[in-house]
Amino acid sequence: MTPSPGKSRRSSRHEASTSSIKPSPFVILSTWLPRPDNYVALELWQYFLPPEERISCLQLRGKLWDLDLDLQVFVAVGSRLFLLGYEAPQGARPRDATFNICTEIILAGSVVHNKCIVKKEEE
Repeated sequence: MTPSPGKSRRSSRHEASTSSIKPSPFVILSTWLPRPDNYVALELWQYFLPPEERISCLQLRGKLWDLDLDLQVFVAVGSRLFLLGYEAPQGARPRDATFNICTEIILAGSVVHNKCIVKKEEE
Protein backbone atom coordinates (compact mmCIF):
# COMPACT_ATOMS: atom_id res chain seq x y z
CA MET A 1 0.00 0.00 0.00
CA THR A 2 1.49 3.35 -0.99
CA PRO A 3 0.56 6.49 0.86
CA SER A 4 -1.39 9.11 -1.05
CA PRO A 5 0.55 12.19 -2.22
CA GLY A 6 1.11 14.72 0.55
CA LYS A 7 0.24 12.24 3.32
CA SER A 8 2.74 10.03 5.08
CA ARG A 9 2.02 6.50 6.18
CA ARG A 10 2.74 7.51 9.81
CA SER A 11 0.01 10.18 9.93
CA SER A 12 -2.63 7.78 8.57
CA ARG A 13 -1.85 5.25 11.30
CA HIS A 14 -1.97 7.99 13.94
CA GLU A 15 -5.37 9.18 12.71
CA ALA A 16 -6.74 5.65 12.76
CA SER A 17 -5.56 5.04 16.33
CA THR A 18 -6.92 8.33 17.73
CA SER A 19 -10.27 7.99 16.03
CA SER A 20 -10.87 4.63 17.72
CA ILE A 21 -10.51 6.05 21.26
CA LYS A 22 -13.91 5.99 22.93
CA PRO A 23 -14.85 7.73 26.17
CA SER A 24 -15.52 5.53 29.16
CA PRO A 25 -19.20 4.71 29.72
CA PHE A 26 -20.70 6.47 32.71
CA VAL A 27 -23.87 6.80 34.74
CA ILE A 28 -25.32 9.92 36.35
CA LEU A 29 -26.34 9.78 39.99
CA SER A 30 -28.54 12.34 41.68
CA THR A 31 -28.52 13.01 45.41
CA TRP A 32 -30.14 15.38 47.84
CA LEU A 33 -27.52 17.10 50.00
CA PRO A 34 -28.29 19.02 53.19
CA ARG A 35 -27.91 22.79 53.25
CA PRO A 36 -27.14 24.94 56.31
CA ASP A 37 -30.69 26.40 56.19
CA ASN A 38 -32.28 22.94 56.85
CA TYR A 39 -33.30 22.47 53.20
CA VAL A 40 -31.82 19.97 50.78
CA ALA A 41 -30.32 20.71 47.37
CA LEU A 42 -30.00 18.50 44.32
CA GLU A 43 -26.49 17.50 43.24
CA LEU A 44 -25.43 15.38 40.27
CA TRP A 45 -22.48 13.00 40.10
CA GLN A 46 -20.86 11.32 37.09
CA TYR A 47 -19.61 7.78 37.78
CA PHE A 48 -17.31 6.35 35.12
CA LEU A 49 -17.59 2.57 34.86
CA PRO A 50 -14.54 0.22 34.91
CA PRO A 51 -11.83 0.20 33.79
CA GLU A 52 -11.70 3.94 34.65
CA GLU A 53 -13.88 3.60 37.76
CA ARG A 54 -13.96 7.10 39.18
CA ILE A 55 -16.65 9.50 40.32
CA SER A 56 -16.81 13.26 39.96
CA CYS A 57 -19.24 15.79 41.35
CA LEU A 58 -20.70 18.05 38.66
CA GLN A 59 -20.84 20.97 41.14
CA LEU A 60 -24.33 22.06 40.09
CA ARG A 61 -25.94 22.24 43.55
CA GLY A 62 -25.57 26.00 43.90
CA LYS A 63 -26.72 26.74 40.34
CA LEU A 64 -29.73 24.46 40.64
CA TRP A 65 -30.66 25.95 44.02
CA ASP A 66 -30.40 29.49 42.62
CA LEU A 67 -32.96 28.61 39.93
CA ASP A 68 -35.51 28.40 42.78
CA LEU A 69 -37.60 25.78 40.95
CA ASP A 70 -39.60 22.83 42.27
CA LEU A 71 -37.71 20.12 40.39
CA GLN A 72 -39.25 16.66 40.79
CA VAL A 73 -38.01 14.28 38.08
CA PHE A 74 -34.60 13.61 36.56
CA VAL A 75 -34.30 12.01 33.09
CA ALA A 76 -31.10 11.21 31.15
CA VAL A 77 -31.10 10.79 27.38
CA GLY A 78 -27.63 10.23 25.98
CA SER A 79 -25.45 13.11 27.16
CA ARG A 80 -28.48 15.32 27.89
CA LEU A 81 -30.01 15.52 31.35
CA PHE A 82 -33.48 16.92 31.91
CA LEU A 83 -34.74 18.10 35.29
CA LEU A 84 -38.51 18.46 35.23
CA GLY A 85 -40.66 20.28 37.69
CA TYR A 86 -43.72 22.40 38.32
CA GLU A 87 -43.92 26.10 39.03
CA ALA A 88 -47.11 27.43 40.57
CA PRO A 89 -48.04 30.67 42.30
CA GLN A 90 -47.00 30.84 45.95
CA GLY A 91 -49.00 28.35 48.01
CA ALA A 92 -50.89 26.87 45.04
CA ARG A 93 -50.78 23.13 44.37
CA PRO A 94 -50.64 21.60 40.88
CA ARG A 95 -54.01 20.49 39.52
CA ASP A 96 -52.44 17.55 37.73
CA ALA A 97 -49.09 15.86 37.20
CA THR A 98 -48.13 18.04 34.22
CA PHE A 99 -44.65 19.51 34.47
CA ASN A 100 -44.21 23.04 33.18
CA ILE A 101 -40.48 23.51 33.81
CA CYS A 102 -37.55 21.80 32.13
CA THR A 103 -33.91 22.51 32.93
CA GLU A 104 -31.49 20.90 30.49
CA ILE A 105 -27.91 20.01 31.34
CA ILE A 106 -25.64 18.94 28.49
CA LEU A 107 -22.60 16.77 29.20
CA ALA A 108 -19.80 17.25 26.68
CA GLY A 109 -16.79 15.15 27.68
CA SER A 110 -15.76 16.38 31.11
CA VAL A 111 -17.40 19.78 30.57
CA VAL A 112 -20.93 20.48 31.75
CA HIS A 113 -23.08 23.07 29.99
CA ASN A 114 -26.18 24.15 31.88
CA LYS A 115 -29.00 25.51 29.78
CA CYS A 116 -32.09 26.56 31.66
CA ILE A 117 -35.33 26.28 29.76
CA VAL A 118 -38.34 27.47 31.67
CA LYS A 119 -41.66 26.94 29.94
CA LYS A 120 -44.78 28.21 31.63
CA GLU A 121 -48.21 27.16 30.54
CA GLU A 122 -50.38 30.05 29.52
CA GLU A 123 -53.99 29.78 30.64
